[in-house]
Amino acid sequence: MNDNKQNLPKVMGERLLNGLFKENPTFVLLLGMCPTLAVTTSAMNGLGMGLTTLVVLTLSNLIISLLRKVIPDKIRIPAFIVIIASFVTIVELLLKAYIPSLYEALGIYIPLIVVNCIILGRAEAYAYSNGVVASLFDGLGMGMGFTLALTLIGAFRELLGTGKIFDLSIMPSSFVPASIFVMAPGAFFVLAALTAIQNFIKDVGTKKGKDMSKIQSGCGGDCMACDKDCKKETSENTENAKDEDLSYSESELKASEETKEESAEEQKTEKEADKPEKKKAKKEKKEKAKKKDKVFANIEKAEQQNLDKEALNEESSKAEEKAEEPKEESKEEPKEEVKEEPKEEPKEEQEVIIITDENGDPISDEIEFFDIEVLKEQAMKRAQTKKKKRMSVDKAKLMLSKAEETIKEEEDND
Repeated sequence: MNDNKQNLPKVMGERLLNGLFKENPTFVLLLGMCPTLAVTTSAMNGLGMGLTTLVVLTLSNLIISLLRKVIPDKIRIPAFIVIIASFVTIVELLLKAYIPSLYEALGIYIPLIVVNCIILGRAEAYAYSNGVVASLFDGLGMGMGFTLALTLIGAFRELLGTGKIFDLSIMPSSFVPASIFVMAPGAFFVLAALTAIQNFIKDVGTKKGKDMSKIQSGCGGDCMACDKDCKKETSENTENAKDEDLSYSESELKASEETKEESAEEQKTEKEADKPEKKKAKKEKKEKAKKKDKVFANIEKAEQQNLDKEALNEESSKAEEKAEEPKEESKEEPKEEVKEEPKEEPKEEQEVIIITDENGDPISDEIEFFDIEVLKEQAMKRAQTKKKKRMSVDKAKLMLSKAEETIKEEEDND
């Protein structure tokens, strides 16, 4: 407690200087440009706008810092806007009641303070993660810096545009005012000129070896190479944030573990459901393979039977030729002509291919990939000549290859 009390004056002074010079919201951070460029047609308007923003910024930082442990992290932005809007409404009603001329001059820009990025940014960046006193003086410093910037811009615009400051004539009667500075483009000209003057003073001071830390362009972001006191603040903020992150991380870990368990259970159920289907598919493949083997084996048997029949037919034809030779010699002796009844030539037996399984049962119904009649015609032609016999064997091989191709196509289609 004693250390905190001793550090309070240092923190208060640091916060005030930070808002006025180091992180001036207008000249350094370039925030809140809408009211800066629109309202600063005179020094009085700039001062009035800056003071209203100072009041809202200070009170909102104070209340947000008090409620930082109560406001949930997920809805902090809506909560900040509600708090800021309530103070803006109070300030607007007070201006309308007691300073109507300023209220009319500022107009719509008073309600727009609610969404001013300076106020919302300080609430998010500082007040939500720091103590009450530090947040209060941070709001004061930023409000004073904003008021100073608006007053300077308004004074320069009023001086160059009308020759007056706060309605007091400053320039001689021979001065010809430049009315463009009171118009919208004049705000850009004056802001650019004041920022250039600030940077020029900083560069000259650094070349002379002076400490120009009070005039800078905000934090460069390289905290490792920074020797300023903001390291201590960031370390304290990170320690406070770590405790909150640990609670969130534990909850996230639990949620992730639960989701992993659920996904594992789902995968198990899917695998169990897929097992019977895979078994059925395997059985069907095995049955198809067995049928194919049976069909090829039966086709080979049928070809061998056809070859045997062709050999028997050739032997019988040779025997008939030998038997007809002595009859031709005996024709020389005169004999009574006897009408011989024409012998019925032995009909060629129609070759029928019957494909059976191991038990002897016909399985021709299961064959759908070749035509049996075509095989019959080929077997009849083989019995005529040896050449055709050789050709028939080649054709049978081609038929077998075609049958294999059709089987493969059926498997792909399945």
